[in-house]
This record gives sequence, structure tokens and C-alpha cells, in this order.
Amino acid sequence: MKRLLFIISCLVFVITSKAQAPSFSTPNAAGVTLHYNIIDATKRYVELTNKKGGILSWEDRYTETTIIVPATVVNPNDGQTYTVKRIGDWALHSSLVKHFEMPTTVEEIGYRSFRQVNLQDQLVFHEGLRNVGRESFDNAGYGPGLDLTLTLPSTCDSIGWMNFAHAFTTGTVDLSRCSKLKYIVGLVFHRGNIHTLKLPEGLLVIGERTFDNNKLVSLDIPSTVKKIEVGAFASNPTLKEVNLRKL
Repeated sequence: MKRLLFIISCLVFVITSKAQAPSFSTPNAAGVTLHYNIIDATKRYVELTNKKGGILSWEDRYTETTIIVPATVVNPNDGQTYTVKRIGDWALHSSLVKHFEMPTTVEEIGYRSFRQVNLQDQLVFHEGLRNVGRESFDNAGYGPGLDLTLTLPSTCDSIGWMNFAHAFTTGTVDLSRCSKLKYIVGLVFHRGNIHTLKLPEGLLVIGERTFDNNKLVSLDIPSTVKKIEVGAFASNPTLKEVNLRKL
């Protein structure tokens, strides 16, 4: 029995070890080696990942301060060209990157991908980006200064839980172009310094504690909103005016 358990544990270790490696690695134009996972072999789509293939590893994080991700990359294993469609889970978590350029081909930013990263040049959220994943910018800075404007594109239809929580350098959040965004989940912008908020028409639900513990001065709730969950705008002591429209 012990021998059987030992064999099973060894097999699990081997499988896990293989799963932790990226599909391939290749340098960008500046000579920085970037790591990729294949996420759709038929369409030849990849995501940017880290040396562990998407597992958090402090020792194997990116240490380069400038990372420019190309729109397409050639896989050295098969010579085929792949399109970068995603910034993978944990890809840049705790990395030392200060300047990051994301290609316009990216449609999704994964779980905790930029957590604890402090960029010195403001990251551009381009048209075509659909989903900004859970906790991807929690405790992170996506640009320099103390009063940044966060603008998400019209193609964005999903913002993950606690995504921009603790973004103390953000003053303005502009979601006015996100007409496909129907539901803002709880704690997305929890605890920060947001004083100006622009919400999109078409929005249906504002989740629990979404904008709590900020510095909002006034609110203009879109006419399409059907529900505001508990504590969505709690602990905004500077809030003086709320326009509910047809709520």
C-alpha cells in the first residue's frame, strides 16, 4: 500500500511539474525573454505568462523594468506564428516592471496578473479589451502620479472582483463608454481615493461595497440601473449629491 501511494505521489509530482512550465519562451525585439502558454492551438492563440507557466513564484518573477509584448510571436518549437490574446494569471505578479506595453490584440487580463506591480508609465486599456480579471490590479499602480484617470474601453463587458481595490493613486474612474458592462461586482473599487465617477448607460447592477471607502463628491446613477447592493457607496464622507434618474 505504501509503495502504491509513493508511486501515485511521484506521478502527481511529475504531472504538476510539467503543468508549471510555459508552452514556450522567446525573446521580444528588445531581447527580453518572455514566456507564453498556448490557450487555443487551433486558432494559434497564446497568453503571456511567467517562468512557471502561471504559478506564483517570487524567485522566477520578471526582473526586467521594461516589457514590451508583441502582438504576435513565433513559437520556436513549431515555427508557427501565434497571436497574444491574454495576459495570463499571475503573469507579472510582484515583478519589477515599470514600463509595460500591452498589444491591442489582448482581450483579457487574468487573475492577479499585475498585483503588487507599480508602473511608472500609465497603462493603456485599448479598444478590444473585454475582460479585466479578478484582483488583477489589487494593490498595484498602473501609472505615475496621485490623481490618475482610469478609462476602460467600450469593448469592456466584465471587471473582476476586487480588481482595482486599494488603487490609492486613482482619482477618476471613467466607465462611460462601457455600454456592454451590465454588472459591476462587489469590491471592484474598494478603498481608494476616487473622487469622480462616470458610469455607463446600460449598467443594471452595482454590486456590494463596489465603491466604498473612497472620496466621491457626487453621483450620477444611469437610468438603466435596477439594483444597488448594500454598501455600494458606503464610507464616502465627502458625498454630497446623488442623481438617481429613473432608479
